[in-house]
Parts: sequence; C-alpha cells; structure tokens
Amino acid sequence: MRKYLLFGATALLLLAGSSLNTAAFAGSICKDGSYSPSEGRGTCSSHGGVATSGVPAPAPVATPVPVPTPTPTPSPALSQPSIPQVAGSAWASLVQQIPVRQPLAVKYSRAAFKLWTKQPDGCTTREEVLIQEKQGGLAYGCTVSGATWYSPYDGRWASSARDLDIDHMVPLKEAWISGASAWSPTMRTAFANDLSYDNSLIAVTASSNRSKGDRDPAKWMPPNGDYHCTYVQSWVSVKAKWKLAMDAAERAKVDSVLGGCPDVANPIP
Repeated sequence: MRKYLLFGATALLLLAGSSLNTAAFAGSICKDGSYSPSEGRGTCSSHGGVATSGVPAPAPVATPVPVPTPTPTPSPALSQPSIPQVAGSAWASLVQQIPVRQPLAVKYSRAAFKLWTKQPDGCTTREEVLIQEKQGGLAYGCTVSGATWYSPYDGRWASSARDLDIDHMVPLKEAWISGASAWSPTMRTAFANDLSYDNSLIAVTASSNRSKGDRDPAKWMPPNGDYHCTYVQSWVSVKAKWKLAMDAAERAKVDSVLGGCPDVANPIP
C-alpha cells in the first residue's frame, strides 16, 4: 500500500515539474522580436534565428471591447417667458389722464430747480447718469474713464463726458409752465434730479440738447427718427408721473406719434 502511495506522489511531482517546466520554458524570442512557442532546431529560422530561448509565453492581451458612445438626450426646449403687453388702448388711456390746457403764464426762473444734487453715494446726479449710461470703460468713484456714450437724439457716439449734456426729458421750463410752478422747492428738486425713471434724465450730445431747448414734441422731435416712439412714450410717462399738463398742439403731436408705435409693457414709470 505504501509503495502505491509513493508511486502516486512521485507521479504527481513529475507532472507538476513538467507543468512548471513548460510554463517556465515555453519558447524563444527571435531576432526580429517575434515570439516562437518552441525551442527546438529550426526555431526562428524564418525570423533571423533565435535571440533568446527559454522564454515563457507572453500573457494573452485582452482585446478591448469598444464602449458604445451614448446618444445624447436632447435637453427640453426652453420656452421664452411671456412678456405681459398692455392693451392697445393703454397709451391712449394714459394720455387721456393728462389734462390739456394752455401753458401757465408765470415767470420762469431756472434757479427754482436745484441742479445737480448729491446722491447717497456722494456722486452728483449728472455723474450718476454718466455712470449708468456709459458703454465700456471704468468708473473710479464718480469719475468715468475710457467709456463711450450713445446719444439717441441724433444717433451719435461720444467718447468724452465733456461733449454730453444731461437732458431733462421734459425740460425744466416746460415743467414749470405745465404745473411745476405750483410745487414746493423740495418737489422741484426731486423732479430736476429724478433717477427713479431711466428716461427722466438722459445723456445726449450737447448740440442735440441745445437744439431741443425747452420745446415740446409739437415744436421739436429728435433728428433720429428711430427714437421717436421711445421719445414720445418717455415724454408721456414723465408728464403722467409728475401730473403735468399738455397744451393742445403738444397733445395732437403725441397722439399722432403714438398711433404708429407698438405697445410696450408698463408705460407708467
């Protein structure tokens, strides 16, 4: 019995040795770098001869499985938010709220309106408008550098604040004869420095502002025709906000221009 066990163990060792030997000395590397699974005569004869023998077979290289590129799922289309539009009669209704009467025959003095007051940040009203309407450039405190400004009255650009006036959409004298003569000094100062509505004060070229002077739309309109609707709408909004009157010719011109303008949201500032 022991003899058979010994023979079996020996056989196992021989098989293991044979297996180890096969794994350790599986072939040769040829001179051209190729691998041959044998070591006998004629090995690598067609590859320039044997360079190294007794080399284990290289581990098989797994063939990479291509990963399919996922098809992107399109994002749902974003719907544009709807902008509430005023009814077609909104501007007409707003104009109807502005009284029509002859200009008041009261002596006007520009000194009745205080210009330009300091704002909470320390800048004057004029400086605030220049900062708000600049294109590019930088503001250092209350001073603007390297900016340009667009003057919508005449469609011109200015690169120096010295070339600009800050225009009151409704001129001070026009406001005076339309009702501001009855205001308190505090209210007149608020009107003259009104930053609460973008188009109350506007930076324009000095030449276009002086061309306008204190005239209403019946007597003067901006040379830039593309700005007419915005100009008259802004004029009406300022007059409505401050409860100022119109004269008959002014009202007729306003009605004529607004009749060809699109509706806009929130006409009252």
